[in-house]
Amino acid sequence: MTRYLFLASSGRLDDGGAVLNRQLSEALARGNDVHLVTIGRCEQQREGVTVVELDEALLSPQTIADIKQTRHFVDRFSKIIRAALDEQGPERVGLPTDPGAFDMIVGYGDVTGPAALHLKDAYYPDAKVSTVITLDPKGFFRTLDLPELEKHRIENHRRVLAGSDLILAHGPKSAVDARQLAAEWSQARSLPPSHEFLPGVEISRGTPARWQPGEPFNVLMLGRMHDVNKGAADVTLAVAHMRTQGFEDMHLTLRGIDPKMKDAFVDLLDRQLGEGRWNSFVTVEEFTSDEAAKERSIRESHVMVMATESEAYGLAASEYAAQGKPLIVAEGYGNGFATLLRDENRIPRDIADRFVLDDSGSRSANGSLMGEGAADTGVPRHHLIAARLKHVYNDYDGYAEVALRLRGHLSEYTLDHTAASIGQAVDDVLVGNIRHTKQLARGVNAVPSEEELLRGIPEDKRDLILDPRVTPRWSPAVDGTSVPGADPALARRVILNDLSAQRGHREASPFEMVRSGMSGEETSAAISAWEALGRPETVREREARLRDGQSAPEPAERATRVAEASATTPEPAAEPTPEPTASASRTAEDPEPARESGTPTATPDKTPERHQGIEAQTPKRTSSRIWETPKPPIASMAEHRTQWALYDDLHGYGRRTPLISVRTPTKAPGAYRELLHPDTGAAYERDQRQVESGSRGYGG
Repeated sequence: MTRYLFLASSGRLDDGGAVLNRQLSEALARGNDVHLVTIGRCEQQREGVTVVELDEALLSPQTIADIKQTRHFVDRFSKIIRAALDEQGPERVGLPTDPGAFDMIVGYGDVTGPAALHLKDAYYPDAKVSTVITLDPKGFFRTLDLPELEKHRIENHRRVLAGSDLILAHGPKSAVDARQLAAEWSQARSLPPSHEFLPGVEISRGTPARWQPGEPFNVLMLGRMHDVNKGAADVTLAVAHMRTQGFEDMHLTLRGIDPKMKDAFVDLLDRQLGEGRWNSFVTVEEFTSDEAAKERSIRESHVMVMATESEAYGLAASEYAAQGKPLIVAEGYGNGFATLLRDENRIPRDIADRFVLDDSGSRSANGSLMGEGAADTGVPRHHLIAARLKHVYNDYDGYAEVALRLRGHLSEYTLDHTAASIGQAVDDVLVGNIRHTKQLARGVNAVPSEEELLRGIPEDKRDLILDPRVTPRWSPAVDGTSVPGADPALARRVILNDLSAQRGHREASPFEMVRSGMSGEETSAAISAWEALGRPETVREREARLRDGQSAPEPAERATRVAEASATTPEPAAEPTPEPTASASRTAEDPEPARESGTPTATPDKTPERHQGIEAQTPKRTSSRIWETPKPPIASMAEHRTQWALYDDLHGYGRRTPLISVRTPTKAPGAYRELLHPDTGAAYERDQRQVESGSRGYGG
């Protein structure tokens, strides 16, 4: 049994990514242990899945302010997940505290992928991280004039995919996109394996009713119809064109419009066809999570058109094809389901000839040129869609027979087959069998051909693709010389979130930076440079270090901070001590501090190293003895050590580290109890009483 932790940006089923998350988590829960973290309430039950709902209202005011200052909305989801665990801890949010609790943490693209990497480093170091690619950022932004967001999301996809232990890609197009993006990450020294799976569908067993001449011919589109990328305007124009050609019984249903966007969408159709001229043959239906309503739309339709200009996969088309009904899938400049239908190792060629529409060289209603590198033919895209609709109309029985054959092939790609295929790929990574794989019929995995793997990969990155590795994932920069365009001076202006620092994590605080007088643009640029340069020491950190007489952090230490993606709190310099006596020396077998112990440890062999019998030989102390113990290699143990050292500094020695607020440790001191100043123990008992009576339990 494999233990999974899925991270979702929402508990709602309002887009293809959310639907895919539900399908995968439920399918894998049949035979595995699956936890799902959602931001907000999970609106529908997930069978067999342990759901953990995060309430962002419980975050501290400063953290909420920081998140609201995040320049790009998509980055907020991972920040919320990280902040909830960093502030409340796994146990309080409903997750296990054992560092070995999970085998695989699953994030989604640049939405929750960054949070998955953070949770591995900060809480579950024994786990691997898998990133599911649900979006082709390059294709998606071809329909949107948002160059800054486009650059940001493409770069984030590169970083997260290259930093994963396994890439999960739904369909052949997504697999190619993911490998290309990972290979483009400038700091990649090695790349992870990829697994191409097919999202399973529930196959209808009945024979669908066929259209009969004389009946209305119902055309259906499913999805976010208000999104210009979906091509609803092209299909509406195509149906209007058909009606002018004498096909007046043709009707179009557009299901999936966001109620907030409905007025704007109606205005778009009015501009394209003339005000009110489309009302008689187009029905616009709002998005619904009601499966019965969606099934009714499918049942009452005769053909579905997917005209998305760029689509990672196309779950709606897959679900429709599973009903055994004809469909038209336009290739645009990248459509995942069209790519699947053209894969002759899975689907016979004559099926693709019927259902895939080559629209390369045509122009969409919003002016986009279809096809990668295609020459402009001057043909409107909706004319090609209309021509294929006419063909389906005139040979409906022929298309219906081929649709039943397609359904038969898809019956070998059910949700259970998907779960079995992903399970095999995950097991491969967990046991060290590092290789690229793809799902074939009935959940069997195979190794893709070299031609498939190298599609679109630059010559200098091909060896990385052909010889995948799990770690190390990238080579972090320790200064600005290896990161073109990153300004070290600007990076040093970053101000840290001291609530995160208190938990041992160095995170930028956009809120505090704006409050200090920096503009929003300067804040965003400074944080980007700071991240790119490997989170170097900031001006405020340097000033605090110099005041305390500490030495500068070594470059290797800064590199480790990036590679671990979770930095530790700067530690005070250790107090000078004489050479220990023989009784104070230790052997390699001496134990490290206990992780969970809540009782004092009085025996010498259980006390952390370097502190047996040296009390009388040490000059008057000004900082905690805990700092002199070795830092444990496990993140949760290192954090426990840092919490108690800072707490002991404050309450035992009156020392407060600048820029860091000191909170009551989340666990009892365990083996560190013997090293605490007597005043610290009294302060801890006082704070525990405050916690029990409802106080937030801050120690200072």
